[in-house]
Amino acid sequence: MRKICLSCFLLIVCLTAASAQEAPAPLSLEDCIAMACVVNSDLAIARNNLASSGTGVTRALSGYFPQITVTNDTFEIAEEKHRQMDKGTTVSASLKLFDMGLRELTLSSARSSEKQQKENCYRTFQTVVFNVSRAYFNVLRNRELLDVSKSSVEYYEQLEKETQAQIEAGTAAPVDILTIQSQLAASRVSLLTAENNVKTALGDLQSAIGIKIVPGFGVAGGSPEDDRALKTLEEYIDLALENRPDLAGQEHAVKAAKTEKKIAQRDYLPKLDVTGSYNRYFDKDYLYDNDARIMGTISFNLFDGFTREANVKAKDLSLENAKETKESLIKEIYHSVNTLYTDIIIAKEQIAASEAGLEAAKKNRDVQTEKYGAELATNLDILNAQMQLDTALSNSINSKYNYKIDLIEMDYQTGILGADQYEKE
Repeated sequence: MRKICLSCFLLIVCLTAASAQEAPAPLSLEDCIAMACVVNSDLAIARNNLASSGTGVTRALSGYFPQITVTNDTFEIAEEKHRQMDKGTTVSASLKLFDMGLRELTLSSARSSEKQQKENCYRTFQTVVFNVSRAYFNVLRNRELLDVSKSSVEYYEQLEKETQAQIEAGTAAPVDILTIQSQLAASRVSLLTAENNVKTALGDLQSAIGIKIVPGFGVAGGSPEDDRALKTLEEYIDLALENRPDLAGQEHAVKAAKTEKKIAQRDYLPKLDVTGSYNRYFDKDYLYDNDARIMGTISFNLFDGFTREANVKAKDLSLENAKETKESLIKEIYHSVNTLYTDIIIAKEQIAASEAGLEAAKKNRDVQTEKYGAELATNLDILNAQMQLDTALSNSINSKYNYKIDLIEMDYQTGILGADQYEKE
């Protein structure tokens, strides 16, 4: 309840700030997830489906309770040549005492369906958390890349000024500035692209949350650093098979399909129903005797135009589809976890490689800067050093965020993402 209140507050702040044309306060990842829990339409639909499945359980349970009705009748009494209009009220109560276990099967099927929807709702929540988290870190990634682009433009502008001064002083040839100006123009184009990437990433985040584009929407700073210990591939697969909500939900779907098939097969057997009933009739002048009885009915369907065969066949096919879906999901889990594990290992190696490349690029630019100050290096040398540094910075940023997002996705694929948050909802 506390998180829901916080989410509503955050949403109101954003909408109020937007209407007042003021930038809302930057949101943390937790704030974004909390807001999505309130406004995301996919999650709202999943919750409605869960609530709807609960009504199925209620309908199944109703078979165990008395059914009470009140009927008001107007009728005509004919006695010899005299006719009289009369009115009466009947109160009836009936209770099914035995139906050869059909109520139990119906209730079992309804409860299995409810459990399936519960797991589906949990998986939808995890999907929302993953999409929001991925979009959030993509915003941070693109902001850092934007900073690199800004620094590059500033550096090349300064280098252009210095080179122009050298040309005017006669210590550099006019041709020396052409390469710098070309790179400056390219870096300005890259800056525009980086600015647009940030805007796009912010829009993607708002879409993942489930809100309209809010002017001035921003996120608080964060770090992609994640030093968790990696598990083995087999451990991740076992974790997924144990915790994936959609797999658990599909197991309940198989159970429900088996029960539905049993219900359909019951039509081949004789049907015995035992019902207790009580009726009491009132009119304006008389109180008739009570009517209480227990009735037993035995019926057997000899021929129904092959309806039973069609129903059983349909339920059997539904059961087979449920089993196939479960097996397909297990195969998808093995494939997804295996592929993602390879990506994580590569991303981790890329971090180490990019860090080494970044360190070398920094040292190279420092060396070239010193040599340039001592007139032992040309403008082209220092330009190349800066370009290598820009590339190394971008590689380092991308490798860290790729690794972080891959780890979040592994939590999603293994079914443990947002477990603590879901318990609080």
